[in-house]
Amino acid sequence: MTLADDQVVDLDHKALLQANGLRVGQVGSLTPPGLQALLASDRSCINPRFIQTHAERSTRLSVGPPLPECRLQIQQDEPAAPVRLKQAECTLVVVPSVMPGGRVRLRFTPEVLHGQPLVLPQPADRAAWVLGKQQPTESFAGLSWEVTLAPNEYVVVGGRYDRPETLGHAFFIRADETPPRQRLLVIRTARPAAAWLPDPSTAAESSGSHAPPLALQAAWPTGPAQRLKGP
Repeated sequence: MTLADDQVVDLDHKALLQANGLRVGQVGSLTPPGLQALLASDRSCINPRFIQTHAERSTRLSVGPPLPECRLQIQQDEPAAPVRLKQAECTLVVVPSVMPGGRVRLRFTPEVLHGQPLVLPQPADRAAWVLGKQQPTESFAGLSWEVTLAPNEYVVVGGRYDRPETLGHAFFIRADETPPRQRLLVIRTARPAAAWLPDPSTAAESSGSHAPPLALQAAWPTGPAQRLKGP
């Protein structure tokens, strides 16, 4: 992440994210050769995804396989709050917003799904209920952050190798895997041309929303665990 702009998050919140083992950077439209090599490699980029969604709708991105146990020291208030979760699936909930000039703002919120799914009644419509599975979820809204991307720019999210038992370390660094893995989340956004947008008279029937569609291209480059350079 040495070629990424880590000033994309304001200084106070950047310090909070670093204390919780998270690193966030922005990469310009000219992709650095090292990052391009990772994204183009089937060995490194093992889970590329193309996701089409609408503005203000959330998308949940999982980070690696579930953990049998996840121990965290969450730094939000003093002293650090210990968290211990069984059968934990680390995820980032991403919500895009349309900005002027063709830009897209992404809001990230770390969440951990854990334990056994619960079967609970859920409303199917105004008059009926159905049974559905719901996963217990630990949300860390106080650690949410936002990044605004111009067309063809990337946001890169990773963990600090030197901060064990933090959120970022649990999300992105798996020393217990064989071989050990250190992952990065890389996202590029895109908005369709105006001519592609659906007819407003039929949009409600086809998608249930008039919000402009967006494309999120997400990938998890992964490889042997190593220390990331930089502060």
